[in-house]
Amino acid sequence: MIDVQQEFNAEQALTAHERLCGTRYASIDQRIGAIMKAAEDGLLPDGRDAALVVYGQTVQYLPMVWGLVRKLRETGDVIAVSAHVAYAKDEFRYELGDEEKIIHKPFIGPDKGDPIAVYAIARLSNGATEREVMGGEEIEAVRAVSRAKNAGPWTQWWSEMAKKTVLKRLAKRLRGSAELEKVIGIAIAYLVGQ
Repeated sequence: MIDVQQEFNAEQALTAHERLCGTRYASIDQRIGAIMKAAEDGLLPDGRDAALVVYGQTVQYLPMVWGLVRKLRETGDVIAVSAHVAYAKDEFRYELGDEEKIIHKPFIGPDKGDPIAVYAIARLSNGATEREVMGGEEIEAVRAVSRAKNAGPWTQWWSEMAKKTVLKRLAKRLRGSAELEKVIGIAIAYLVGQ
């Protein structure tokens, strides 16, 4: 749990989010409430751990990719986790079976092509490795049920939303704390528009 007074000054957080996230259209009470909910879940609404998102006249906090990664690591079961997008010009192979394997060699250049897959890998403290791979059509199916499918993060930061989507799918298979489950639930609710 984060001690809100130790970690950040609420007034500074409100000012930053007025500038960055358009939360000036929501009431002070709503903004403070969203910041407190993020803090209760151990996340800072700093644009890295979590962000404040405005829906009409309301504001809520939304876990970001780094916040999910940090919460996974905090369980103690996950020692490393990462998520990446593979593009058409990248070398990308995914093998299933007894010896699962992902090989991804990114293309370095100005035009990488369209996204073809998004994947997440978690190395566990027991030595196991868990992987999740989603094709572009699977990511788009998740996007299609989002309340912000044609605006905001899905249009401005598609790759970050895609990585968050695959991380959440992987995290559902990993043993986690009640706090992690709550954070994943908030993120999933956002993606499916609840």
